[in-house]
Amino acid sequence: MISGYAGKILRINLSSQSAGIIDTEQYEEYGGGHGIGSAIFWDTCQEKAISGFDPRNVITIIPGPLAGTLTPGGGRMEICGINVFSYPIEWFGRSSIGGFFGTMLKHAGWDGIVIEGKSNHPVWINILNDKVTLENANDLWGLDSFATQDEIWRRVTGRDNFGEWISLGETRTTQGPAILCIGQGGESLSRMGTIQSGCSMSASQSGFGAVWGAKNLKAISVIGTGSIKAADINSLLMDRKWLQNIIGEEISPKPFGRQTSCAGCFQKCKGRSQTGTLNEA
Repeated sequence: MISGYAGKILRINLSSQSAGIIDTEQYEEYGGGHGIGSAIFWDTCQEKAISGFDPRNVITIIPGPLAGTLTPGGGRMEICGINVFSYPIEWFGRSSIGGFFGTMLKHAGWDGIVIEGKSNHPVWINILNDKVTLENANDLWGLDSFATQDEIWRRVTGRDNFGEWISLGETRTTQGPAILCIGQGGESLSRMGTIQSGCSMSASQSGFGAVWGAKNLKAISVIGTGSIKAADINSLLMDRKWLQNIIGEEISPKPFGRQTSCAGCFQKCKGRSQTGTLNEA
């Protein structure tokens, strides 16, 4: 297996409420993100001339091989599938999102997620390293993205604030989950529906929030306590330091409060409140 990959991709069938594994190695030649996501879509979506709302639509969520490392900007992730924004002709599309989800997914041991079928009731996917469960989301349906993430945070961690240890089998962490979710726009099948993460990070192209709504998928939550191997960590650190010196920190205006950034980035352009909530806006 090439460095940068976890080795497996999670395959979820919402219709059968089951989970399987795709070996990453057969898709490594496509790189990651849009490349792997498109290749898997083409292999798994049997009928491609359908509406994005059709249960047969396949959605891929794939970060790149640099996600989970210290590479600046490497944590971005591509979401691919038949989009619903290009009405009246719905064709294959993609959207991109940054933040923490891609890195956390890689640290959980997964190179991506493939979503197939449609659940007969609202669900959310709970990923704790290699443990994957489909949870009932009936009481989350109707909540906006902020309230949804707050509630999933409490359910996964059993706490309301940061800094406390939680147990994950043989390991433990103070990290909370990274979450992708939809709000009322996606639930109501708005063709402008987005997939949200954090306060303002979103996959805003292609209307994939509405595709999730049609599949009765409310959210995906992940906590990972592993790591991704770099082939030459010393060279990676040297290149990161070189880039940091070239770009400089003075480019990004500093927000008020504690400063933080997307996973892997040294440009701390985001503010964080005492509650731990990020203000990417």
